[in-house]
Amino acid sequence: MDNLTRLKSAVRQGVRPIEVAGASGSVQAYLLSQVRADIAHPCLVVLPSQEEASAFFRDLDFFLATQSHRLAPEKSDLFLFPCYDISPLTGLSPPKELISQRIEAMYALSSLDNPVIIASLEALQTRLPPKEMLLASVDLVAIDEEIDRDNFIRSLDALGYFRTSLVEERGDFSVRGGVIDLYPPLYELPVRIEFWGDTVESIRLFDPRSQRSGTELGELTVLPACEVILSTSAVKRARSMGRLPGDITKRERFQGQEAWLSHFYSHLDTIFEYLPKEGLVCVIESGGFASRAREVLDRLQREAARLRDEAMEEGKPFPQVEELLVTSELLEQSIDRYRRIDFVNLPVAPAVRSAGLAVDFSGVLRESMEHDLTDVYPKRESIAVLAKRLMAWLEQGCQIMLICRTEQQAGRLKEILLNYHIQVNDILPEWTDPKKRKGLFICLGYLSRGFRLLETGLVVITEDEIFGEKIGRKKRYESDGKQAIPWTGFSQLKAGDLVVHKEHGIGRFEGLTKREVENRIRDFVIIAYAHNDRLYIPADKIHILQKYVGVDEENPQIDTLGGKSWAMAKKKAKKAIERIAKDLVKLYAMRKLLKGFAFSKPDTYYREFEASFEHEETPDQSKVIDEVLTDMESERPMDRLICGDVGFGKTEVAMRAAFKAVADGKQVGILVPTTVLAEQHYRTLSKRFSSYPVRVAVLSRFSSRTCQTRIGKDRYRHRDP
Repeated sequence: MDNLTRLKSAVRQGVRPIEVAGASGSVQAYLLSQVRADIAHPCLVVLPSQEEASAFFRDLDFFLATQSHRLAPEKSDLFLFPCYDISPLTGLSPPKELISQRIEAMYALSSLDNPVIIASLEALQTRLPPKEMLLASVDLVAIDEEIDRDNFIRSLDALGYFRTSLVEERGDFSVRGGVIDLYPPLYELPVRIEFWGDTVESIRLFDPRSQRSGTELGELTVLPACEVILSTSAVKRARSMGRLPGDITKRERFQGQEAWLSHFYSHLDTIFEYLPKEGLVCVIESGGFASRAREVLDRLQREAARLRDEAMEEGKPFPQVEELLVTSELLEQSIDRYRRIDFVNLPVAPAVRSAGLAVDFSGVLRESMEHDLTDVYPKRESIAVLAKRLMAWLEQGCQIMLICRTEQQAGRLKEILLNYHIQVNDILPEWTDPKKRKGLFICLGYLSRGFRLLETGLVVITEDEIFGEKIGRKKRYESDGKQAIPWTGFSQLKAGDLVVHKEHGIGRFEGLTKREVENRIRDFVIIAYAHNDRLYIPADKIHILQKYVGVDEENPQIDTLGGKSWAMAKKKAKKAIERIAKDLVKLYAMRKLLKGFAFSKPDTYYREFEASFEHEETPDQSKVIDEVLTDMESERPMDRLICGDVGFGKTEVAMRAAFKAVADGKQVGILVPTTVLAEQHYRTLSKRFSSYPVRVAVLSRFSSRTCQTRIGKDRYRHRDP
């Protein structure tokens, strides 16, 4: 019997405790996904730090294929229970998204059949709202159900939802006649409830950007949006406990309220009050669990003492924190009540091991395929070595899964392998049980690293281990104001700077202010126009502004609110653009008559070169690269201008084109405006082309006359200048 089968059998039989040695990282996530079906009860996975918990969550999410679970909460089975990223004791509340994740996890542990909750040690060492209070606050709304609409709105206020005119963020809600929009936990998108009187007529998800309705739901589970639920009893208790940072008599929320839980509730629970007694606890790296728990508790206590002293000096109220923290002793006692699986690096000697089962994977597991592909990574000269290994593994009857983040990268890899006469059976949209699929497959998704399980013949390799690690890049969302000023960009504006409003034209930025609108304090941007007019723009509408960029240093004339000058300026600009367009049409009609060199189509070497790019291509970048290649394959001379923000991949577009030109026996010249930029590009290109027989040289005023002459004479030779 192989180790995985033994582990699954022990979990199914309820053996306690179980010790798993010789596995770490993504392998632990894989093993847990394999025994998942045998658990049948809620499972709590504890990791040493929040960073490790987040990484484990991503790996397990890949193996459980639950990427879209939030659109169907009844199918949810994987949740992250994060610790606070900023201490509420500082007087600041954590982000709404983080609070929603915590509430989702608490609800899942106590209400769903067999969820998996991933948590860090620190997340377990702060107490939570009472389980009975949270569950009593959960509301279920169904189509055709009759609901007192006014009471429902009041309950949303008590549950921590923030009333606004437009629902865009987690925890928001709005009321427009017979329509209530809200953005509750559990759902990836906000929800729109339409009433006919007091009867629920429809429940739909909607896009927060376009505000358009989409998928219809039969029912809606409304969870609290905050850990402080302002019930009548909670408000009464808080008032009796002393001074608070906010006016609780008006049921007003205040920043950092999560630190005041003991003022609102008569008792607090730990996460283990939410976990049923039949549940399972998995402790990752359990060897140093007790010492790490004491370190975390000591840090939290020292931070609380420091913040208490600061509050006393400033005369500010400070919460009672004694009941908020969970001691390391109580934590260990709570975990010992449950069935558990301990993942350890080294197996414990039988003489000191308590009764149970120990499974050691160290002899049958190869972690991180990077070590099996040393000739490929990090040099990345060619994937010939990988191809040789793949053919050997296929002959041995292994099941091989290559993991790629995008369909584009998967297509490249499939094409590259085909040139080595290796056929990919299929490109899978998500992870499936490899035992049912022998052969070579490419699977879409993200995994931190690969592994090889010798007993079952499973080989998992990530694209980072093949082509090198990708450097993350935040996605940029499309909007009408592509050059709009981000909210954080206002810190770079000074009073008096010129800005351009989409409808009202050029004005002068005067700063930020707070104003009360509909009994709510909101932030506004002040723009001054001619005749001392002022325009107040809500902070959530700043995408309609752009910073003014003139063609000269002279200050332009400020526009008048409601005037015609801005409309006339746009009209003149439109006519000027039309004239330029006509001239360009004539110019390009002449260019069509000329013939240039038609480059060959991309080959295997080019595909390997582009696959080794250390970033994920943005959609616009991929589009431009394809267009440039199409231009190069045409006999028509290319004349293309590529614009983009700093750091978003224009140089890579040039390097792809340069590689194609050099591969076809042509020289490439790159002209830059400064010597510093010339040196930077020289280093970038030298690094990027280091694995290929391509000579890169730099010419600038820093180059000696002798060096410049030698480069000119040797431009057809492949040796260093």
